[in-house]
Amino acid sequence: MATIKDLRRAADMTQAELAEQLGCTQKDVSRWERGQVKPGVETLRALAKVFGVTMDSITTPHLLTTREVLTKEGYDGTTPAERRAILKAEQVKEYSKWGRYPATYQRLVERIPSEWWAIYSAEHIADMIDLLERAYSDGVAYGRGHSES
Repeated sequence: MATIKDLRRAADMTQAELAEQLGCTQKDVSRWERGQVKPGVETLRALAKVFGVTMDSITTPHLLTTREVLTKEGYDGTTPAERRAILKAEQVKEYSKWGRYPATYQRLVERIPSEWWAIYSAEHIADMIDLLERAYSDGVAYGRGHSES
C-alpha cells in the first residue's frame, strides 16, 4: 500500500503535473495527500491508471483531530495555542515516514528550527524531516569524504 504522495514522488511528478493528468486542480491533489478530502471511486480509478497500481493499493492519510490526540483532561488543561502545537506535532509524526521510529524521528525534529513550526504546515515540516533523512542517507551511501567533480 502506498499513499498518493508516495506514488506521485516515485513517479517524479509534481502535484500540478498529476492534477493535469487527472483533469483536476493542484489544490485537489494537495487535499487528497493531506487527508483533508478522500478521493472518490472515479478518482481512485484514474490514480491507479496513472500510477499502474490497483485501486485498493492506494491509501490516503488520516487527518488527526485534537480529540484523537488529547484526552478530555488534556484538552481541558491546555490553552488553544498549546492544543494547536500538540496537534501539529502529532500531524507531523503522522505525515513523516519517520514517526514510526521514535528515536530517529526525535533527532530529526530537533534539527527543525523552532520558528519554522509557526511558519510551515505540518505537511511541510514532515517533508523537511524526510529530506533531512534522505540527505543523511545519501551521505552515508556515497561516503562522508566523497566529493563530486
